[in-house]
Amino acid sequence: MTGILLETDASVTGASIAGGSITGTSPVPVRAAAPPGARRTGRSRPPELEAATAVRAAALGALQRVLEVLDGRRPRGLLSRCVDEQVLAQLTALIQHRVVGPGDDCARLCRVHVQLHDAALADYFGSYVRGGRVRAVAGRMELRPVRVSPAGTLPRKLEDRWILTEFAIV
Repeated sequence: MTGILLETDASVTGASIAGGSITGTSPVPVRAAAPPGARRTGRSRPPELEAATAVRAAALGALQRVLEVLDGRRPRGLLSRCVDEQVLAQLTALIQHRVVGPGDDCARLCRVHVQLHDAALADYFGSYVRGGRVRAVAGRMELRPVRVSPAGTLPRKLEDRWILTEFAIV
C-alpha cells in the first residue's frame, strides 16, 4: 500500500485512511490523491483502496449485527453468513450466560478501524457504548466463499465475502 496518499476531511466524514487502514464511524467515499507531479487519468480507484473499503464496510455490518444479536434484538441465525462457526459458538455461549441483561441499554457501535494485511486477511478493532460504559472490540476477518443460495437449492451458489473469524470484547 505504498505510494498511495489518501485525502479525507475527518471532521466532515468521520473517517480517515492512512497506511492501509481505514478508520471512522461509517463507510464514506474517499478520494485517492495523486502523488505530487503525477497526472491522474480517469476516475478508477486503486485495488488496495477498493479492498480496504470493502472490508471496512463488511466489518461495520458484521459488528453491528453481532451487537444486535448480543442485545437480543436479532436472532442468531442472522450471523450465519458473516461470522465463522467458532465465533458463532462463542457468541452463543455469551448469550446463554446472559452477558447482556434484559434491562441493559442497547449497544451502539462508535468506531471501527481496519488494517488490511493482504487481499484476503484483515484485522479490525473498535469501540462501542452500552449505557455509560465504553467497551473495546477486536478480531480478524477473512475473505472466504460463503453459500448465498437458499438451503436445498441446486446448484449451490458461493460468493466470496468477508467474515469474522476471531472476535473479542475487552
